Amino acid sequence: MDIEQALEIYLADVQPSPHLTKVFQDSWPKFVSFCRSQGLTRLQEIAPCHIEEFHSGLLWNPLPDGRLYRPNTVDQFMRRVRQLLRWAHSAGHTSQEATQNLLLPRPLQPTRSLLRWEELQALLDTFDLSSPGGLRDAAIFAVVTETDLGLIRTLGLVVGQEELLELEEPTRNLVRTYLQQGRLSFLKDPREKTLFLGRGGSPLGRQAATIRLQLAAKIAGLQVTTVVLHRSYKAHLARQAQNRHFSFNRNL
Repeated sequence: MDIEQALEIYLADVQPSPHLTKVFQDSWPKFVSFCRSQGLTRLQEIAPCHIEEFHSGLLWNPLPDGRLYRPNTVDQFMRRVRQLLRWAHSAGHTSQEATQNLLLPRPLQPTRSLLRWEELQALLDTFDLSSPGGLRDAAIFAVVTETDLGLIRTLGLVVGQEELLELEEPTRNLVRTYLQQGRLSFLKDPREKTLFLGRGGSPLGRQAATIRLQLAAKIAGLQVTTVVLHRSYKAHLARQAQNRHFSFNRNL
């Protein structure tokens, strides 16, 4: 994939929020300019050494007025470059993940209490089951919620493995409906076995799936992660089991 075209293709595939789109449009051209200076034209040519050099340049090369970029500005640029390159790797556009050795300070994450059952259901109900993408996203996050797989392993499932999962019947029916209807809308190569596909028929990437969860959470008025989804579900099951046990003992 051509480096200069990569941002346009990424934005079309992932469809981030308008704010994040603007951040990408500010950040990526700086990386494109750096790549030109290194004689790089395709994403496949980018190596970890180039990422390290670009990062170092942002930190220490002065701007035209003599100032240096602020550390949080450098951090923002590098996170967007890493985000796009990880998407490219997960989508099969590159054979190596050039940012795998890039270490950036982890931003503080606000703690979030577990979701109430009504909130959990409201979030999962935001997906439009009449569209292939909504059907797929609903299936993904229902599986993430009910299993210990987590997002990355859920996205790595291949067709047939879903039958081995311990799912509640509505979720099992949802996944089957996605297989029969939604997946066929994305499938381009009959040899592709990955269960959850993105636009263009390639496996859906972690970043794209995370953005879809964030959009659904925004619609539901929540701030959640996949970990919160699963923990909330487990807490609900534990509460149900405790209530059944309590009711049984009380009737002895």
